[in-house]
Amino acid sequence: MTKDEVMEQVLLDAPYYGSDGGVTISGGEPFMQTDFTVTLCRAAKQAGLHVGLETNLSLPRTLWEQAVPYADLFMVDIKCISDDLHQKYTGISNRHILENIRTLDDLGAKLIIRTPAVPGVNACEEEIWQIGEFASRLKNLLYYELLPYHPLGLSKTVEDSGFVRRFPLPDKKQLKQILERMDKKLNMELRFANIKIGAQ
Repeated sequence: MTKDEVMEQVLLDAPYYGSDGGVTISGGEPFMQTDFTVTLCRAAKQAGLHVGLETNLSLPRTLWEQAVPYADLFMVDIKCISDDLHQKYTGISNRHILENIRTLDDLGAKLIIRTPAVPGVNACEEEIWQIGEFASRLKNLLYYELLPYHPLGLSKTVEDSGFVRRFPLPDKKQLKQILERMDKKLNMELRFANIKIGAQ
């Protein structure tokens, strides 16, 4: 689709967006198509819409920085704070990602940091606390959100290919308890799958 075709569809629903709604551009990774993403962000902003971007911030600053003037919000995953774990489960280092998050924060962009909690990978107190501590130092953080892993996106076809690993479902009660303990120590808003935790 062209930018105009996308905007035509987006604007059909504009009366329903209200003060909290708008356009969220996600993927995959939207900055794999930087020119289109930036053009779409600019068009949505010019139409008076709130613009959100979901990105893993793994790509160079020269790509994602182009969207900063047109985006009201960046939603970024920190999957693991441990670089070894991040490399093991994603295939790349997280050092560049964490630096990009700090840079984006320094540029004044509003941020939501999220962690998909996967048992046997990062759904443990140590990892979640360290991610939370990193997030709590961001000046423009709106909130940190923990998302319990679910296997709904896996299809039998993909599983049979041997490229996808199934993980057990996380203990949601245990994850909430970790956030409740964090709420007493870290100065930021915490959410569990979009449910606000604590008094922030």
